[in-house]
Amino acid sequence: MSHAVHSVTLTRRIAAPADDLYTAWTEPELMRRWLRQVAEADVIVAGHHQLPHPDGLPACGGEYRVLEPGHRIVQTFHHRDAAPDASVDEFVEVRFRPLGPHTTELTVTNGWEGLKLSDEERVAVQGGWAQWLDLLEAAVSRAHDTGH
Repeated sequence: MSHAVHSVTLTRRIAAPADDLYTAWTEPELMRRWLRQVAEADVIVAGHHQLPHPDGLPACGGEYRVLEPGHRIVQTFHHRDAAPDASVDEFVEVRFRPLGPHTTELTVTNGWEGLKLSDEERVAVQGGWAQWLDLLEAAVSRAHDTGH
């Protein structure tokens, strides 16, 4: 699943331990804090995750395929409003690489088979993931500042 015809990858250094970032990515209550919306997740291999659309139906979601605490997450990923042939076998892989006791290199790869993105679409996907990583980083930073 980590090999795809098309992919977008972002890497960021975050001032937080890998285990804390993994927890923020997998605990539904913490996911809600940084995603700023209701997140539903059954965080087990073959369990499902979803984020709702404002109309209450799932906007995006998928299934957990790999869960390696503090190291790696692989999950399928689909968008409710995506064209049927736009992406096939879409996945998100998140890797956590400790750089020290309180710093982690986090790499997110969003990959898929299907249509290639235009340059504009690629920039939009990268921007969307960058916004999510900004929210994740801010939430983890606040948790460390408050001791939670």
